[in-house]
Amino acid sequence: MPRRRPRELRDGRVRRSETRHVRGLPRASARLVGAVSRWEKFPGEVALALKFWGDAVRRPHHVRYRTGGWDFPYELRDRLEDALRALPRQAARELRELIRPLDEIYLANTANDPFAARDEPWWHRRL
Repeated sequence: MPRRRPRELRDGRVRRSETRHVRGLPRASARLVGAVSRWEKFPGEVALALKFWGDAVRRPHHVRYRTGGWDFPYELRDRLEDALRALPRQAARELRELIRPLDEIYLANTANDPFAARDEPWWHRRL
C-alpha cells in the first residue's frame, strides 16, 4: 500500500496555535500570558500595573504619582498581589520573578514605618 502524502492528510488546512501577547510583560511565557489573560477583567491591566509600579518605584516623586500630596500608588502593587494570589502556582512564580526586582528597589529606597498598622501589606508600611 502506498504512503499518503502529508498534504492529503491535512485536507489543505494547517492548524496553528493561537498565540496571545500581553504588552508590558517582558519575558512572559505562554503559561503566564494565558493565566493573566483569563484572570484580568480588562485586557492588559496586570501589564499596566507592572509598568506603573516600576515607574513609581524608580521615580517616586514624579508628578504623575502625586495627587496634591505625597501619595504613592499603592493600589498598583495591591493589584499585582491580587494577581499573584489568583494565578496558578507556576504562572504566579513567573510573575513574582518580574515583580521581585521592583520590590527590591522599593525596599532599598524606603524605610520601615514603625507607626504603620501591622495588618497592612508590607509595601504600605514603608516610608
